[in-house]
Amino acid sequence: MSGSPFSVGAGSSPAVIVVGDVNGDGRADLAVAGSAANNITQLLATPFFSSGSTLPTGAVNQAYPATTVGVTGAQGALIWSATGLPAGLSIDSSTGAITGTPLTAKGSPFLVQVTVIVDGLPLKGVYSLRRF
Repeated sequence: MSGSPFSVGAGSSPAVIVVGDVNGDGRADLAVAGSAANNITQLLATPFFSSGSTLPTGAVNQAYPATTVGVTGAQGALIWSATGLPAGLSIDSSTGAITGTPLTAKGSPFLVQVTVIVDGLPLKGVYSLRRF
């Protein structure tokens, strides 16, 4: 989740906590109303990478195992990109699938940064591609 931090003073507590679709995007959001300050803080649901931090091991000159970097909590079209992949591998910009045949092991283990554009904002994750 994202939003402004919410804290209450010692001895006080939020008056109301509500979970619902506050911004109409079809995802659960959290709204907290303070009792003393008469304020409301909204924490909107945020997409996150749902795959682990390590990509499958590959072998030089052999087809890389079909791998898709997953995102949970995103809706609509996503745009994927990656940097740090070894020569011969690429990421599909519309599906997040990493495919191809690695042409070299030079530089391994590889640190791969995957960026997904969600609702116009970048979501970035770093993955390790183990030695070949």
